[in-house]
Amino acid sequence: MGNSKAEKSLLPERAVVGQRIIVEGLAVSVMSGLESIIFKRGTEPGMQNEFIRGRAKDISIQIPNMPGTVEVTGRYAACSAVRPEDQLQGTIEIVEA
Repeated sequence: MGNSKAEKSLLPERAVVGQRIIVEGLAVSVMSGLESIIFKRGTEPGMQNEFIRGRAKDISIQIPNMPGTVEVTGRYAACSAVRPEDQLQGTIEIVEA
């Protein structure tokens, strides 16, 4: 469902607590089956975060209060057409406002 390298780099390298970021691409499109976003820092339990769909191929995510290096992954419907290697995943460095 697209170039894997491009799909995996949808997230910014750095974001500020409370900031809204826009994520665009096939991995987050209206037809992707994306259900929620999970933020996980180290060994702490992950935190589910909702998103707002702006257009057919983008979403808006509010950055949670989790300063540090955070792993971000998308949770998809079981019938998603997006291959696992193309799903939303990456790391963001979150800094305090």
